[in-house]
Amino acid sequence: MNIQAANALLKTLEEPRGNVILFLLTESQDSLPRTVLSRCQRLFFSPVSSVDIASYLSSFYDTQTGAIMSKQARGLPGLAIQWTHSEEEYTAYVEEIDRFTTLLGISFHDKLQTVEGLFTGTDHIAKREKLSHILDIWQMVVRDMMYQKMALSQFQLHDVPASPSLSSKQIIDVEKIIQRAKE
Repeated sequence: MNIQAANALLKTLEEPRGNVILFLLTESQDSLPRTVLSRCQRLFFSPVSSVDIASYLSSFYDTQTGAIMSKQARGLPGLAIQWTHSEEEYTAYVEEIDRFTTLLGISFHDKLQTVEGLFTGTDHIAKREKLSHILDIWQMVVRDMMYQKMALSQFQLHDVPASPSLSSKQIIDVEKIIQRAKE
């Protein structure tokens, strides 16, 4: 946040119009100026249990599908609700997991062909947002691969194919590459 934006936000926080309630959401409160933070009340939200999400999903899907989707929703009921309203979004999510796991076992040329569609089109802002979302999904898959490697499958969100050919160091390197790509 630049100085002008922080000052404008500060003015809004100090002198809100009428009966206004403002919600300021951030992934990192450390990135906000102290003057802004000092005028905010902090609320921390915990993820919703997968059991509760699965219970909701049971009215839309069979028990097994609801359990898988609730785990993949990562405690985010809004995401589960979104998937019930848009099967295409959930299908795209699952296809992205499949795309990433496929990339691990193919040649460089085939990898380029597999990801080529991510970079077509003229709306660069939309492509950047989509790519960021895809990289988030890929990071979750890498996280699951590491849990699998460490025999901690109870923490996995996705059923990923076993990749004995990748060492723990290689999995960490893939994570670092994805993180750099997101920056």
